[in-house]
Amino acid sequence: MSYIPQPGSVAARAVALFRANAKLELTGTQLAERLDIRASAVTACLSSAVTNLLLARVQSGDDRGMVYVAGRKLNDAAARPPVAPAP
Repeated sequence: MSYIPQPGSVAARAVALFRANAKLELTGTQLAERLDIRASAVTACLSSAVTNLLLARVQSGDDRGMVYVAGRKLNDAAARPPVAPAP
């Protein structure tokens, strides 16, 4: 079974952010600002999304250190939340 973040969760909001712009590279602090959470909570809140390859944490190509980027399974159909059928 594939991992799908709970709708409205920090992980779901982060995944949506990277789906909208797959070229983003954000530090934990930058991501915390965009998601309006404490920087100290980023790693814990995104651990399942990283473990399941929806997001990745990699060394930046500059002096920012580690950054979050789109994971290789970000756009897999199985990782997308189910869409409710039209009434």
